[in-house]
Amino acid sequence: MDDYVHFTNGSVKVLKSSNLPKLTINDCAALYRGYKKRGVELEAVSAALPPYLATTKTSIVVQDFKDVEDETTLRELHEYLFRKHNLIEKVIRARKLHHSHFFAIDNDYGHEKYLNQLQNEKHVIARALEKLGQRGTTVMYQQVIMYLRRILN
Repeated sequence: MDDYVHFTNGSVKVLKSSNLPKLTINDCAALYRGYKKRGVELEAVSAALPPYLATTKTSIVVQDFKDVEDETTLRELHEYLFRKHNLIEKVIRARKLHHSHFFAIDNDYGHEKYLNQLQNEKHVIARALEKLGQRGTTVMYQQVIMYLRRILN
């Protein structure tokens, strides 16, 4: 039996193709639900900014975190950015898997544009994580220097 399931806009079609792996309707539904769930998770995380990012007027693209002085804020920002980075990676993988399984012909339907946007955002967040790490190192170094000065004086 060479019947495969094709999912578009909530409708199910049966295709005959040897290129696609065999998926049951339950497999397809699970892939679709997971793909949508990750997108909703990403939207929720993007909407729940930590206080520092919510109050700053500087875009994350050019943010250097020079005004962050305490470890708590640094840790909070790192957790948020790291979680968002991982979620974006999951959404990208889910989108690519969804696209490869459910679009037999090479129609885009805006998926490629959205994937490019996600990949750009992932890159921006990776750069922000690097800058945040550098700032964390600087803050910790300053704290060590202050501690040593207190001990030696």
